[in-house]
Amino acid sequence: TLLTTGDEVRPPQTPTDQLQPQQIRNSNGPLVVALLSNLGVADVTHIHLPDEPEPTLDAAQNALQTSDLVLSVGGVSVGQRDHLPATWEKLGVTKLIHGVAIKPGKPVFAAHQDQCIIVGLPGNPVSVLASFHLFVWPVICQLTQQAQPHWQEVVLDRPAKAHPTRDQFRLVRLSDQNASIIGWQGSGDLMHTASADGFAWLPVGALGCETGQKVRFLPLVQ
Repeated sequence: TLLTTGDEVRPPQTPTDQLQPQQIRNSNGPLVVALLSNLGVADVTHIHLPDEPEPTLDAAQNALQTSDLVLSVGGVSVGQRDHLPATWEKLGVTKLIHGVAIKPGKPVFAAHQDQCIIVGLPGNPVSVLASFHLFVWPVICQLTQQAQPHWQEVVLDRPAKAHPTRDQFRLVRLSDQNASIIGWQGSGDLMHTASADGFAWLPVGALGCETGQKVRFLPLVQ
């Protein structure tokens, strides 16, 4: 089951002239469904939830009873309209993590109840793409007995600034084994992902990653 959230999120086919200034189309739902399909997971129930506690509780409870894996997108941070953490607590799931020291994707949530696995992803689309590859892809491989994602080694073709407190996962283009980090405008910048080949792992640290430095690379799900 895939639970997407947000009152501001409208169906993907919504015409532009029907979008209010604060509204956006649902890109995360189709993105996650496509990634799951590429990994061989076709039986996906996708439900979009308003930012209200009661429908969130009902949908989460039903998902636990009918699913092997529950993925949520958005509503997993600590804002007043982020209802999923409190919902999972009410339902008595066993929390594993809530928040990881990475960029993008810091508010990731993971839990389980009996045989059902729960993974909550952030709401910004680049964070969704990154956290799916880092946290959901390995789970899918385990559940379906596929080989785990294979990290490679590539060489940076230009300097990159490391984050002082979080590991960064930046989208890159490859030419042979040389990786070019794609410029971005933050975790809402879905457009910059279009030309990417995968994620480069820039380790935490005050020093930058220099030209010629070897870093780990994870290709995008195909």
